[in-house]
Amino acid sequence: MATTVIEKGKNNFTQGECQIFEFKVDSARVFTENKGQGNEQMTGIFRVDVQEVPEGIWRETNLRERNFKTPVAKEIFRSLVESTVDNFHLLNRGILWSAYKFEVFERNNEKYVRLYLNHRGLHGNVDGAHTEDLIIKYKSSIKCRKRVTIEIMTGIEGYFEILAASRNTNVQVQNKSKAELAKKFEYIKKAIKDKRYAKEIIYKENQEGTIDIDDLLAIFTMFNIERFPENSKKHPTVSYGRKSSCEKYFLEAYDNEEKEGNPVKSPYRKMIPIITDIIKLVDTVERDFPNLYINTGHRYSVIQGVAQAVKGKGYQRLYADGEEFSNYSSPNGFIYPIVAAFRYLVKEENGEYSWKKSPFLVFSEIGEDMVLSVIETHKSLGSNANATGKFIGLWDALYNKVKINYLENH
Repeated sequence: MATTVIEKGKNNFTQGECQIFEFKVDSARVFTENKGQGNEQMTGIFRVDVQEVPEGIWRETNLRERNFKTPVAKEIFRSLVESTVDNFHLLNRGILWSAYKFEVFERNNEKYVRLYLNHRGLHGNVDGAHTEDLIIKYKSSIKCRKRVTIEIMTGIEGYFEILAASRNTNVQVQNKSKAELAKKFEYIKKAIKDKRYAKEIIYKENQEGTIDIDDLLAIFTMFNIERFPENSKKHPTVSYGRKSSCEKYFLEAYDNEEKEGNPVKSPYRKMIPIITDIIKLVDTVERDFPNLYINTGHRYSVIQGVAQAVKGKGYQRLYADGEEFSNYSSPNGFIYPIVAAFRYLVKEENGEYSWKKSPFLVFSEIGEDMVLSVIETHKSLGSNANATGKFIGLWDALYNKVKINYLENH
């Protein structure tokens, strides 16, 4: 339990009461800078069992509003509460507290930390409030061991605002939010405004929804035939592995077409006529992939990386036109290489993208062959879905399957 005492040590920002918290830690590392000087600063990094995380840490220092309906917050909940694996401390970036001071001591051969908070505007949770709140709320529901990394910093009063802003800045989120403020996504919004999923897209930080605009930009980048032209042997694996680069491609293309005297439209604007087809293609591949594999006499649920719904609770198809669900959840490492292969069917006429042939027709003709290629590659790579999604040989092989189908039928 926290207690309040009078702390009489030197304090150059306020003198008076400290709120004190004690909690047990599994491990501790402490770093000191400018030791013995007036600007001494200490940093402690602690691995803490979530059951030991103290309640009541001040929150005036946290810049973010808490929104527990965002995809990030939901993912924190899943890895903290639903998962039975003790890897939360590896998947989560942890919690940062600013403090007047802290002490590490032992009691009954176990390590403890004593934390002193003195000023509500400078001390308390700086980053990781979502994580901390979820731990406090659900710790009694967590039945297996879970740990979290807690970082404590002292002596930062002189540059607290800079630190808080830095720790709460995610480059992707920041750029996305700025782009939304500048209305750079307006033509995408207009193109999909009549679709069910339009209201589910997250364009800025802490907006509610199930689809991040960065996911869509990654999908659209797969069809950027200027960056990944026909017969170049370049494939948009970046869409699977580096979504931040796809965001960068979109923003650079947008800014370039806005330059005075530049009449050239960006490739993303050119694909507006087929943009809903592209999204529908993702949903079609995700929907049909399991059955195409099952129809060959195999069990899809035993493939590593695949999740099967239990007790009738299906996985929502995010890009479906209606409220649709699937019995299986397939890794993007399976889906993206297939979707990207249909880039071969895109052509440009009069400054707009269109299809040489319906991608849905081609998928109905060669989908089973494409699915088997993905699973065979997956198995050859040690059943690692991440390695499958990054394997350039698979992207090239699938692209050539679409190309051959088109050339043989024209």
